[in-house]
Amino acid sequence: MENMQRLIRLRDVQSLVPFCRAKIYKLIKEEKFPKQLKEGGSSVWLLEDVLAYIKNLREGCNKNEH
Repeated sequence: MENMQRLIRLRDVQSLVPFCRAKIYKLIKEEKFPKQLKEGGSSVWLLEDVLAYIKNLREGCNKNEH
């Protein structure tokens, strides 16, 4: 599970969710997507936070199907 604490960059986030850069930052501003952390002037995300976001999306989709 320690792999979940890994920091990932924007390109890695985009490989996990089908959003462009502008959409990710718009969702962050709307407090609908995990906020980025600043690491040496770069934006990074906790992999755990992005995976939790994806899980919540899936659960929301499954609720709408029933």
